[in-house]
Amino acid sequence: MIERGASDMNTGLYFAAEAGKKAIMQLMVEKGANDLNKALRGASIFGDISIMEWVCEQGATDYNEALYSACYGGEKAVRFLLEKGATNVDAALDLACKRNNLAVIKILLEYNADPNILHDYPHINLK
Repeated sequence: MIERGASDMNTGLYFAAEAGKKAIMQLMVEKGANDLNKALRGASIFGDISIMEWVCEQGATDYNEALYSACYGGEKAVRFLLEKGATNVDAALDLACKRNNLAVIKILLEYNADPNILHDYPHINLK
């Protein structure tokens, strides 16, 4: 993959981040992979905070796109991205409702997600 060029390396970087393979990620970045925001989305899916931190240290800054992915990764990943500055809480709340992820829903509401979104999901019971 490394010989194929940056496009394939960025895809590989995403999957390495998703799998939590930091050593592979480091090698790929050294060899020219540079889509750190895509890698942050990959790490956010499974909520690997140590990988998310590393990717941010390397320069990832698109916390909003990663927040959407983090709705799959769980509350720690969501909280991490919100503390980093993610602001698209309404879109994330919509996904969290679709997934019936009550812990993430509560966090997003703490960060001022629009509670009216919940009206579209009558099965959500926050009590």
